[in-house]
Amino acid sequence: MAALSATALELIAFLVRAGTDWFIALKLVNNMDEKEIEAGMAYEEARTDQIMARWRAK
Repeated sequence: MAALSATALELIAFLVRAGTDWFIALKLVNNMDEKEIEAGMAYEEARTDQIMARWRAK
């Protein structure tokens, strides 16, 4: 069961990071400036880290 949880955690992290890539792509299409894109990336990475920390704490 622990191995399944670790695999699930990796999958969740992958999906969140993939979502970050989509966020960047969509914002580039909408002509966001670089600072806005970097702020969005930092937010999504922090969110991913929080999700992973919660899973590890269980």
